[in-house]
Amino acid sequence: MSRASRSWSPLQYMAFKEERLRPALDLLRHVSSSSSIANVVDLGCGTGSIVPFFKQKWPRAQIFCVDSSQEMLETAKATLQSFDRTSPFFIHSDFESFTVQQKADVIFSNAALHWVSFEVHQSLLPRLLSFLKPGGQLAFQMPDTRLQPSHTLMVDAATNIGLDVSAARKVTTEVEPQAYYKLLSPSCATFNSWSSEYVHVLDGNDPVFAFTSSTGLGPFVAAVGPDMEAKYINEYKRLLRVAYPRQADGKTLFPFRRFFTVATVPVLTVQGRTETE
Repeated sequence: MSRASRSWSPLQYMAFKEERLRPALDLLRHVSSSSSIANVVDLGCGTGSIVPFFKQKWPRAQIFCVDSSQEMLETAKATLQSFDRTSPFFIHSDFESFTVQQKADVIFSNAALHWVSFEVHQSLLPRLLSFLKPGGQLAFQMPDTRLQPSHTLMVDAATNIGLDVSAARKVTTEVEPQAYYKLLSPSCATFNSWSSEYVHVLDGNDPVFAFTSSTGLGPFVAAVGPDMEAKYINEYKRLLRVAYPRQADGKTLFPFRRFFTVATVPVLTVQGRTETE
């Protein structure tokens, strides 16, 4: 399956706003601060929480917020237009059909591109590079939850109650970083890639379930169907409590791994040497 799909609840997603914002800010720190940056695309913008930080970094830039969820875009509009009525522009589009009217200085995507497969990335990411101005940057972050109990247990929970969810796509990075280097580096002047593991300290009952249910669990809930949903969720919660036990102070520690890339396209070639800004 090339794409995972789900309906989105902005309120549920924003319950973990701080945990989701920190990786975006970490990615943003590795993107150019040049005052010449004029056009920035937030691809898969969600609720638009990173946009005020774009405006701090690039105060003169025009921001284009792109998302396939109309609910997310409406939430972003309500929040951001009170922050700055002149910016950004909002575009309802998925990754595959997205295009630009004018080339961008930066295409930024935080925790969004993993909703389509690496097979799609093989054509999508070079296409995104082609949307950049000379010296422009493609910066993206994706969860790498392939080995995390929070995500492997989505399958185990279904198996334990006799359900087949093999048709549901796991929403995660699918390949090792070397695959992205091989894909992008021939078209780039520089390629910077790294992984980080965040340890979230969560409150409340079943907090890991609350976190995953707002994102990656969605395709599995859809796969089990409404008649078995409650039974499936109860089993998934049971497994999560074992994998992520509550600490003595009542908190739950939730390690979460993420993969980052910043790729810069060439500015020009001088006597066989590629130069960037």
